[in-house]
Amino acid sequence: MILGYYLDTSPPAFLSAVHNWPSEIYDTEAIINAVQTKWRQHQSDRNLMESLAELYLITDQPKEVVKFYLRLGKPETFEFIRRFRLFDDVKDDVLRFLELKSPSDEDSKTDEPNPDGLSLLIDHSHTIPPELVLKHLEKKPYFQYRYILALGEKLGGILEEWGDLQVELYAAFDRPRLLTFLRTSNSYNLEKARVICEKRDYTQELVFIFSRMGDNKHALTVIIDKLENVEMAVEFVRNIGDEELWDDLIERAKTKPGSPNS
Repeated sequence: MILGYYLDTSPPAFLSAVHNWPSEIYDTEAIINAVQTKWRQHQSDRNLMESLAELYLITDQPKEVVKFYLRLGKPETFEFIRRFRLFDDVKDDVLRFLELKSPSDEDSKTDEPNPDGLSLLIDHSHTIPPELVLKHLEKKPYFQYRYILALGEKLGGILEEWGDLQVELYAAFDRPRLLTFLRTSNSYNLEKARVICEKRDYTQELVFIFSRMGDNKHALTVIIDKLENVEMAVEFVRNIGDEELWDDLIERAKTKPGSPNS
């Protein structure tokens, strides 16, 4: 059989035949089985994957087609998924899905999630649950960050279910958003947030965290020793309205280098 000969000797010629020959002249099921067997031995061969995608398309098996479109990084994957409503089939391959690059981005060195893929995941978050997406993206925290931002824009609010994760992601990728989140959310663990901010030496955030913990003395220490901002320290103590804190401020001011009593 000529197709079998092409498959054994020249995968590019085999692919060309699959594209151009009418499927009625060969047994598609037998050919698919043969190509699958060969592909399992050569899983990086793009000609074999293209051939399988085309054969599954010919035999009206879109679920199988999309598996190979994903492996091949085909830009038409997103439209194909929407057309056949194959959202369930993305669940097990979320990372590969977001790593797909459009032809114009093939040479780009930026590691951004595919915007079409991100949009599809957000639009169908009822079918592709956010907790599953975030789990799949654990080794790609920047992708988690971009997904959380997009999900927050769609759903509104601050996504209380993932408070601790948001602290980690904003600390790593979006510090301005971190302080806003710390001030407006009650969904994160203060101790975990303290550890994260101490590791990164985020002093403004630490002042807020210690104050929220009720540890105003420690917050004052950070302002004086780390920020070295006397005006901020005075304003902080004034807002707290604690006489003992005023005494601490005065004592600390005396021991600072350059003060009259130091």
